[in-house]
Amino acid sequence: MENSVCKGQIKHNLNNYKSLGELIWITIKSNGDKIARLDARTEETVTYAEMQNKAVRCALWLQKQGIKSGDIISVCTGNHLNTFVPCLSAAYINAIFNPWNENMSLQTALHFLQLMPKMIFCSEKSINVILNAIKKQNYNPMIVIFGKHVDAVSFSDILKNYNDAEITNFHYIELDDIKKTACILHSSGTTGMPKGVELSNYAMLILMQHHWIHITNVSSIQVLFLGTNLLNRFLRSGYIQKYSLSSLKVIKCGGSLLKTKVQEDLRHVLPHVQILQCYGMTETGGVITIQQPHHKNGSCGVLVENVKIKIVDPESGKVLGSNQSGEIWIKVPSLMNGYYRNPEATKNIIDNEGWLHSGDIGYIDEDGELFIIDRIKEIIKYRGYHISPGEIENILLSHPAVLEAAIIGVPHILDDEHPLAYINKRPGVKVQFVCVIFLNSFPCTDSGKISKKDLKAMARKLVQQND
Repeated sequence: MENSVCKGQIKHNLNNYKSLGELIWITIKSNGDKIARLDARTEETVTYAEMQNKAVRCALWLQKQGIKSGDIISVCTGNHLNTFVPCLSAAYINAIFNPWNENMSLQTALHFLQLMPKMIFCSEKSINVILNAIKKQNYNPMIVIFGKHVDAVSFSDILKNYNDAEITNFHYIELDDIKKTACILHSSGTTGMPKGVELSNYAMLILMQHHWIHITNVSSIQVLFLGTNLLNRFLRSGYIQKYSLSSLKVIKCGGSLLKTKVQEDLRHVLPHVQILQCYGMTETGGVITIQQPHHKNGSCGVLVENVKIKIVDPESGKVLGSNQSGEIWIKVPSLMNGYYRNPEATKNIIDNEGWLHSGDIGYIDEDGELFIIDRIKEIIKYRGYHISPGEIENILLSHPAVLEAAIIGVPHILDDEHPLAYINKRPGVKVQFVCVIFLNSFPCTDSGKISKKDLKAMARKLVQQND
């Protein structure tokens, strides 16, 4: 740590790639007939060469429809062997790809349409919500469906009618500015509607060249990447005891705070598995810290390459030292270009010196390990005291009957706020009402996090009913 700023190892190596499309093109070409993807449900596979053929055909079709550099192509489908085809095609012609969650609500679809995509690739599951949103928004992008629908073009049809010469002669389009936007990803939307995060080709190139883990044998599942909420359910649902997980070596998680109790319990039931937590934001273009096996429980690990962090008192602006809690400020070369068409929100999160104000409260200990306490917006103010919902949630999760727990603050006429607990019980348990609200399931964001925004709306209705 230098002048209270913690720094990761400085390393810049983009291997002279000029765009995301160029990196993908060269990588796919160099792997040829190797298996690129495997569908776990059907056991179908696709090689790199087959994926490249489809991506080129799709890119040719997009160009015929007038799609050009900077146009937005949205993709709203589940995972299958063709999911990535339009994303690769967009990268080849320097269009901007923009993934949506196929389980989104009509309200979310209306919000996403404000991006004004020129084309939307969607599934049979999501098309009706999208068509309803288009009708309400009075906006008419072209719709391509993975399947069939009377009001959409079939994905299989757009790949037809291209000869070998056209495919052979196609080449990715060179990019004139590596800082141009490559994709728009949506923020989590835990406290409001998701924002469109613009990540540049430069940011994506940095992200692509991070070596997360080396896998030498894929005959069985060795590594799992899970959202924290899903990991908690994985632990408490009983599946670990039902199935053999002897091949599993590593579980990496992120998305929200992994409670210390959950990490300890996982290490107890899976002693042969490394349970590692990561910290990052969509806005930073990837992971900021990664935990290693020797790091402390509850830690998010140490900084990855090219990252700077400082802890700042959110009220005074003073930079804090080791083991002092404050807002986490981040500086990273892969920082987003900004929120799409939202300069005010961009200005509110990135200051004039390029520091991103994360909105997370945490501290760095004497060993350089980062610990997250909570979100600033979720801190409960009680009689002048600041209470972390995460600490209460951690205590609730220690109860054997609790599957999930979420704490929010509700207004109080004398005390500012009181904490309100929502609980999802483990299947089959019987627990009496003890000043908490039991839910059969929690509302979640598209990224799988518990939606505190929806829980607060539920609480407001409850307060109004009791007034």
